[in-house]
Amino acid sequence: MNIGVDEAVPMGATSVAVTELLSPDPALPVTSATVTSSAATPQQGSKRRPSRRVRREALLFLAFVAPNALLIALFVYRPFLLNIYYSALDWTLGSANATWVGLQNYVEFFTHDAGTVLTTTLIFTVATVGFSMLIGLGLALVLNRQLLGRDIARAILSFDSAVLLQQKSLQGRWSARPCPKDLG
Repeated sequence: MNIGVDEAVPMGATSVAVTELLSPDPALPVTSATVTSSAATPQQGSKRRPSRRVRREALLFLAFVAPNALLIALFVYRPFLLNIYYSALDWTLGSANATWVGLQNYVEFFTHDAGTVLTTTLIFTVATVGFSMLIGLGLALVLNRQLLGRDIARAILSFDSAVLLQQKSLQGRWSARPCPKDLG
């Protein structure tokens, strides 16, 4: 038996008209029917509450996402926004006074200093990264061989990495101190 439908059903339609029920036997009559679907769209005005399972999954989702979103907002977006604010100030690090200058810092940078600063930064970056990679590669090649004192050298190099966290925390604490009056 073949079933023909007038046309494609638009999104949100609740019923489909079946226009022909064709049978292989031409002696049987052709009939038509309408098929109604209640699952296609909810009725206008009916407000169903989400099921208990859906609410539980939503709360579980929020319980997992909220701490991460809070930490991202605290440690990524807050410093980003503060940097934008600080870039609009005429302020020396450590001084108590800051003057609002708006976009003047950007105008000054792009009209006077941009070429020099970007060139110096590029040279510094290429030189330090290249030099560090050469030193690291050389040490890796040397320490990969069977040499006397190799384990001691590896321990000394690993010690530097272990102390790095403490060093950075002390630097952060030092940089947060106010500048002495004779230096600023």
